[in-house]
Amino acid sequence: MGGFHDRPQRYDVASSDPDTARAFFERDYNGRDCHFDAEDGEPFLARSAGVGDDVLQLRSNAVRGTLRGSFVLPGMYAVVWLTAGSGTVAIGAEGLEAQIGQPLVLPPHRSIHFDARHLRESSILIDASYLEDRAGALANAAPGALHFGLQPPGEAARAAWARAVLAAARVLFDPEATGAAMTDVKRSTADALLSLFPHTIAADDEDAPVVRTSRARRAVAFMHANAHRPLTIEQIAVACALTPRGLQDAYRRLFGITPLQHLRRIRLDRARDDFQAPIGADRTVHEVARRWQMMHLGRFSGYYADRFGEQPSDTIRRARAAPLNAAWPRSMRCPAGP
Repeated sequence: MGGFHDRPQRYDVASSDPDTARAFFERDYNGRDCHFDAEDGEPFLARSAGVGDDVLQLRSNAVRGTLRGSFVLPGMYAVVWLTAGSGTVAIGAEGLEAQIGQPLVLPPHRSIHFDARHLRESSILIDASYLEDRAGALANAAPGALHFGLQPPGEAARAAWARAVLAAARVLFDPEATGAAMTDVKRSTADALLSLFPHTIAADDEDAPVVRTSRARRAVAFMHANAHRPLTIEQIAVACALTPRGLQDAYRRLFGITPLQHLRRIRLDRARDDFQAPIGADRTVHEVARRWQMMHLGRFSGYYADRFGEQPSDTIRRARAAPLNAAWPRSMRCPAGP
């Protein structure tokens, strides 16, 4: 996510050109394979606005037309809700049709597939490290990755969340808001999210380390945000202000693996999300492997089997045969096939 600093910043952009809207979305939301189009003879229009800093952001997006693709939120959890239009969302094998006014929590570092029409949506984004630290403190436990299901909360929780969003908006849009007010609203918004949306805290492990140093955190975020691009150890090191040797040593000390091994795991996880998603399982193994910069198909399949205990074709076959698939909207269903 770009454009935010220590103090709340605001932006508001609009375009009647689908290609311009796609470029903005792919840059600001780490979008992939996005398609924006006019529909029903109406002129296309897209608008995005937001306010916030590096910890807490309030955003809204509107598209008159259709949009489809996937995106990744590196380092941010997002609570998203439709205010108009229709849409479907899938994360790995889990997917549903979004309902107006129904908030959903989207996790960082996952491929999130979407398909929407005449969309208007709002969202609150919270820095992942901040939210995970707060969850650990409230639960008197070590911080770790938070797991939220896609199932929406009940009516009382939705009403309470709406009040929390209103309180956050009052501070974020107030040019006279003090630093103390910003600190309070970040904490209260995080606490509201954690109390209203059921979640679990994952135990710390080699795949989801608790990153305590800012440079290592920047390296992890950079790899998540750029996993679809060719990356070298030198580029990763520059992104976190370390030398290649310093980055290698820090990774071995903190995580017990090399940066490029971690990057490979990120790419394998993204590929699995693509295979499992109802709008992604029609892609071939070769297409998905290339999408995530794993050009040698035999090595990709071997790494995939080592990590997940099955071949990519097995994951695709199970996703296409899943009973839940028939209940998803037509635009999200997978084609028939073995």
